[in-house]
Amino acid sequence: MSSTLLLGKLAFVTGAGSGIGRATAIRFAQEGATVIAADRNFKQAEETAKKLGGKKIKFLIIIECE
Repeated sequence: MSSTLLLGKLAFVTGAGSGIGRATAIRFAQEGATVIAADRNFKQAEETAKKLGGKKIKFLIIIECE
């Protein structure tokens, strides 16, 4: 499913590595937005970026915490 509802929009999504954040990032990208994905877990954030194919990710921000 893909549309242009958010074409030309920029979405900053926190927690994009899993759960609601991941689902939101994917959906926003499907709707045409360019996504800035932020998460504290590198592997999970990277998985989200791969799901989007790198086409709609503008920046992948990872802040690793212990």
